[in-house]
Amino acid sequence: MIFLADASEKTLAALKELGFVQTGESKAVKLSIGTLDVRKLEDLAKLGAVIRIKPVVEP
Repeated sequence: MIFLADASEKTLAALKELGFVQTGESKAVKLSIGTLDVRKLEDLAKLGAVIRIKPVVEP
């Protein structure tokens, strides 16, 4: 789960460029859910729009 400061086209394009594959979203809280190669986490954290990164925990 990636919490964003903004969910603009530019931000979503930057996520996609890193290889993020979106599987869900919440526009109300600017949250994108999806998968990303763990080796890209450092690059993801450097994006200015990223507020928080949290793993999805299945029940």
